[in-house]
Amino acid sequence: MNSYCCYLRKSTNRQENSFDSQKDVIDSFIASNGGDIVHIFKEEGTGSDDTRPVLQQAVEYCVSNGSMLLVSHCDRLSRNLYTVARLNQLKGLTIVVAELGTVQASTLMLNLRSVIASEERAAIRRRIKDTFATLKAQGRTFGRSDFGLKEGCKGRSSYKRKCDEFAALLMPRIKALKLAGICSYTAISKHLNLAGFTTVNGKRFYPTTVKNLLLTYS
Repeated sequence: MNSYCCYLRKSTNRQENSFDSQKDVIDSFIASNGGDIVHIFKEEGTGSDDTRPVLQQAVEYCVSNGSMLLVSHCDRLSRNLYTVARLNQLKGLTIVVAELGTVQASTLMLNLRSVIASEERAAIRRRIKDTFATLKAQGRTFGRSDFGLKEGCKGRSSYKRKCDEFAALLMPRIKALKLAGICSYTAISKHLNLAGFTTVNGKRFYPTTVKNLLLTYS
């Protein structure tokens, strides 16, 4: 039976449920393909940062113990093509990407995924830069620091009442999901989105949205 050493990575401490989401993907892979998880390494760092001490520990553990390195998605391993290519060349290291659904991903597939992840990172940076430049050119400011000045106490009270009414409608649905065994923030947010629910501001639900809602209204 295959033994796996899992490597989980999130970019910032604001991605509170990222580790849980990655573990869910990995657990589904294990359920389909079998095998044992013998160790889990967790690290916080951007996908473009090549200084990854915890990833290095995970690699050394795999090589020393004959375990496979298992990640949920290729971009959790790295968004840097050079990093993935270098890992692919290490003797005695087998990399498994859970989202691909196979026990052993080919070197070509991993490299292709790394190219895509690298291009996505560059595209995101370009979009953010262009958006901020456009907004600044229009004289826009960012954040809600002027909310109190523009809306006053009446506006804040109205928004608070709107949030309370929204929570009163949504909390019974969330409680029903939890009673059905759907308890993680990630799973709840997925079910709410699939059911067509949106947040009080008309946006999609995310794990952090669900967590904040439960902390405020439970």
